Amino acid sequence: MLHSVMPFQMKKQFGQHFLRQVPKEVLFPLDVLEQRQSLQKNTSITIYEIGPGSGVVTQAVVQQLLPFSHLSITYEVVDIDLEAIQTTKELIAGMALPKRFKFIYTHKDVLKHSPTAVDKAEFIYIFGSLPYNISKKIVNATKHFSIKLSQKSVLLPSRFIIQKEVAEDYVSAPPSAAFLGADLSLFADYRKITKKLPPGAFFPPPKVESAVLEIGWKSLKNTEGDKALELAKVIRQGFIAKRKVIGSVFKNRISEKKKTPTLEHLMHLRAHEVSLAEWELIFHSLGK
Repeated sequence: MLHSVMPFQMKKQFGQHFLRQVPKEVLFPLDVLEQRQSLQKNTSITIYEIGPGSGVVTQAVVQQLLPFSHLSITYEVVDIDLEAIQTTKELIAGMALPKRFKFIYTHKDVLKHSPTAVDKAEFIYIFGSLPYNISKKIVNATKHFSIKLSQKSVLLPSRFIIQKEVAEDYVSAPPSAAFLGADLSLFADYRKITKKLPPGAFFPPPKVESAVLEIGWKSLKNTEGDKALELAKVIRQGFIAKRKVIGSVFKNRISEKKKTPTLEHLMHLRAHEVSLAEWELIFHSLGK
């Protein structure tokens, strides 16, 4: 599904780079929804798009969902740029959508706002083309949102367009893991790059390559989420001192009673070499 970018006044202070065409990899994950629930069944969905820009991605997602008359859609777009909100609103108004589509237009800093209509939604989809300077903060905020989500709702895989090097860190794994990959693995069933985008895919072209990062979120209960956040703190400690071996980072914190040959082996590894299961072993061996 391809769409040309609309005329728009670019604003450097917002780090805006708009897609010339909409790749199918950032559209709504209909395949995942179909696996969980029939597309012919009455279903409530909340879509939360970060940074709609000229609105062409919003339009593409709506066109994708139009044939499925049993889906009730609440679609919120949030952007710090008022022109982006107004342009998207005008574009959607011109589509004359059926009443089962409800739009919310939020002119606000996304880091100071949470998705509005999520309490009654059966499925929630969070996605967007993220400003590179705050992309990590947005992914982190979505991670925390996934923990707070009601057990009655399902957070569908997120699809974010971000800097390619950052996306590669998010999908990294031992023996060359980055902190972002180790941390996100606590909250995601999977992480993958589904498409790479050259600078020419955007207007104006950025100085770096981009990628579509897809994150399949875990469904964590409150206690599981709390444990994951505590484990994330330990992993961060390991990566802050990434040149040191684990035994040096956590010196005097390892319980003597819990030392095993496996744990002794881990003490000689560095953070980027440690798997998630091994981080859990280290976590449970630490004294208070």
